[in-house]
Amino acid sequence: KDEYESGRLIYRGQDPNNYITFNGETWRIIGKESDGTYKIVKILNDKQNYRFDDNSNVWATSEASIFLNNEYYNSIDLESQKYIVEHDFYDGAVTTYIDTTISSVLSEEKNSIWHGKVGLINVSDYMKIYLDKKYVEDSSIWGGDNIYGSERLTESYLANMLFGAYSYNWTINADKNSENNVIVMYRAYSVYSDLQSLICYKNEAQFSYYYFAVTLFLSSDIILQGSGTESDPFTIVN
Repeated sequence: KDEYESGRLIYRGQDPNNYITFNGETWRIIGKESDGTYKIVKILNDKQNYRFDDNSNVWATSEASIFLNNEYYNSIDLESQKYIVEHDFYDGAVTTYIDTTISSVLSEEKNSIWHGKVGLINVSDYMKIYLDKKYVEDSSIWGGDNIYGSERLTESYLANMLFGAYSYNWTINADKNSENNVIVMYRAYSVYSDLQSLICYKNEAQFSYYYFAVTLFLSSDIILQGSGTESDPFTIVN
C-alpha cells in the first residue's frame, strides 16, 4: 500500500515482479492508481538525449511535453495506443532544501495538475520505492543545490533502472525556487564505500540534454497475464 496516497498500490525494493511488456518493449509498473489504472515507466534513451525546453521549466508547454505527446506517442503502435488513457500528472514545482520529505514533495507536486497521455517520472515516484524509508524521510540527507542520499542500489529497482547507464533523467517537476531549473535524477559513485550517491540535481532546462524517464497510464480495464518477472513479464491479453 502507498502510505502517502490512499487507495494506491506501489512496487518497492530491488527487483520486484513488476515487469510488463508494452509496445513490444519492457517497461516497469510503478503502481496501480486508486482509479485502477497502471502507471508504467521506461527510459527513452535509444537514439539521443533530449532537452526539456528552450525557454522555461514549465512542463505543460515544454518541448518535452509536446514531443512526448505527439511524435513519441504517434510512434507507439496502434494496438498499444488503445490501452493508454489520458490521466492527471502532478507537475507542480518542488522545493529541494533541508526539510524535504516525501510528504512535502508530494504536496508540492499536486499544486499543479496536467492532464494528458505521456509524461515523465515524478520526484515522489523515485522517493517512495526504497525499502528503508530513512533514506528519503531523514531530512539530514537533503539540501543544498542537490537533494541526495547514499544508498545501496539493492534498495531500489527504479534507481537501478534510472542509473544503470550513468545517465541523467528528466523528471516532470521543476525546481520551485527557479525559473530555469528542472529536477534531474543522476547517480554518482563513491570511491570510499559500496554506497552510491543518488543525486537529484537542479539543471537548467534550456542547456541540458538528458534522457526521458517516460511514464503513462494503462486502462483499468486491461487483463494481465504472466508473473511479472523479467523472464515472464506481464502481458496484456484482452
